[in-house]
Amino acid sequence: MQRLIYCGIVCLGTALTMVSALALPAARGDYTFSPEPGVTVKVKRSDDSHLTVRFLPDGATQQIPEPAADPSNGESFDGKDYSFDGYKDLAIVNAVGMVNEEYSIWLYHKDKKRFEKLNISGQQLSTCGALMGVELRSKEHVLLSKCRSGPTWYTDAYRYADGHRLYLYGTTSGLVDTLASKLCPGIASDDSLTMFGVRFDANGRPVAQACEPYQNWRDIDADSRVRFKVPIARLALYDSRDGKPARRYLVRGDTVDVLGVSSDGGSWIQIRFQNPHRGTIIGWIRLEDFERPDEAPAGSQR
Repeated sequence: MQRLIYCGIVCLGTALTMVSALALPAARGDYTFSPEPGVTVKVKRSDDSHLTVRFLPDGATQQIPEPAADPSNGESFDGKDYSFDGYKDLAIVNAVGMVNEEYSIWLYHKDKKRFEKLNISGQQLSTCGALMGVELRSKEHVLLSKCRSGPTWYTDAYRYADGHRLYLYGTTSGLVDTLASKLCPGIASDDSLTMFGVRFDANGRPVAQACEPYQNWRDIDADSRVRFKVPIARLALYDSRDGKPARRYLVRGDTVDVLGVSSDGGSWIQIRFQNPHRGTIIGWIRLEDFERPDEAPAGSQR
């Protein structure tokens, strides 16, 4: 409880500082910007489902299917180089709640003189679940997505593969105290929130993990791993987070790599275990099983 109170104050203070530091979208209502020299774009909402984009000086138009924002929150537009190719793209920004902002990004294609929707792979693994509070790190070619839940800010990082496909490169999740003390004994403390960071390759495979104090972005080293030894006699190993009876188990002393944790603080933990007889096994374990170890069901196996 003492840690939660402290973290609430510290993290909220950090959150408020971040809000004031974030760059706000450039305009509300109709918007004009130049995606490349000699081309001017005028953006306006044509109806509740579309935006009209006019390209000048040739006068060509494009209809962009984008639902209108909730009138109580409103929408705004911004033109920045979200693809790091030297040309400015169009972002439609909608307020979500008090501090979060969801981004829908349309990339400018010079040859076509049109905008095309930015599609993202791996969002189901992200903490924010969508592009939120976007911040560009041009030197690293990283696009950061920041969202707040309660007093805590979370960050997803995205990069481009093959020059055009945006994929989830890294994400952070907060750990509940019980799990933090087990997975991150050298990091966890009573005066700050412990975060679990995961780095992915372009195909969505987790390739590196790290425990870290509360922070919003860190480029996790490629060889960083989080490991632990099973502390109980038998630990059920699930194929997925559906809670169905486990067919396999781990035993005391087995060493596993932690690949990821569920976004609720880690009630489920994805692990990788190198079985000497069956090779690499990837599955899920439940945090509650650490505290309430059950005997493996009949017919289960390692």
